Amino acid sequence: MDLQPLSGIEYIILVEILFQQVLVLLICLFMASYGHSLRRRCQNRREVRYRMSVQVSKIISHLHYIINDNGSVCIDKLKMDRNAFHTLVLFTKDIGGLTDSKSMSSSEKLAMFLNILAHHEKNRSIKVDYIRSGWSVSQDFNECLSAILKLAPLLLVNPKPVLEDGIEDRWKWFEVGNYYLCDGGYTNGKGFLSPYRCYRYWLKDWRDDNPSPRCKEELFNMRHARARNVIERAFGLLKGRWGILRSSSWYSINIHNRIISACCLIHNFIRREMEVDPLDIDIEEQMEYQHENVNVIESSEEWTTWRDELAQSMWNTRFNN
Repeated sequence: MDLQPLSGIEYIILVEILFQQVLVLLICLFMASYGHSLRRRCQNRREVRYRMSVQVSKIISHLHYIINDNGSVCIDKLKMDRNAFHTLVLFTKDIGGLTDSKSMSSSEKLAMFLNILAHHEKNRSIKVDYIRSGWSVSQDFNECLSAILKLAPLLLVNPKPVLEDGIEDRWKWFEVGNYYLCDGGYTNGKGFLSPYRCYRYWLKDWRDDNPSPRCKEELFNMRHARARNVIERAFGLLKGRWGILRSSSWYSINIHNRIISACCLIHNFIRREMEVDPLDIDIEEQMEYQHENVNVIESSEEWTTWRDELAQSMWNTRFNN
């Protein structure tokens, strides 16, 4: 069959038909690709929803395990029992202004905060345990810190002066002026009342079969240690409860000062709310006494004379009674 050359009009029609067919093909390819993308997108959304549901479930399960399921775990992780924890949550919300966020409850925020204080955990450890981002852990820590500090009017205990007619034998000998009761590493000078060196000092030195104080210096040292032991024990409880106080911190000085105040406030709260404090044991037996010489306080003749007079008064009173 002979092929006849196309006229101009026929050529234009053929080109237009080919263009339309190519256009239809492109549309079909686009629709196929778009449909696959839609299916993939829907699948991704289902996967995200699934992962979120699993994550929320794990978060709730972990928090429930700490504060509801096991009392000993709650005390270990948060340093208080479940009743005390729930009471503290109410205080931080009603007084401290702690709020539930869209994705995190006040209970979870406070649990993470107490966990960090108790064990000096880093953000990367907390975010794994609680399945949160490091940013969320940091933000919630600061929010809880501010909320706890607002409880100061409720939890801060004002010190009471030691009166001359006080009946507490532990303190009545040390009511004069303002000064520090120091161990033997300090020089006895103005503002620093230290024990006699080269004489027995620690309370265990007079326990069991050990003889009672045999001179005014030993009697002074025993009563000095008994009074100072209250202070040592308080610091021992604080450090025993809050791991963040037992080592150097990566927080700034300003934040760390606030952390120390928060630890003291929560300590007071625990002592008030819990009938039995797990740490209320004989801290004295666990203390490690470290002596550090302080060279900036010079020995004072005035304070040495006063210490001798105080020791003699103790000795005389002991035999007169």
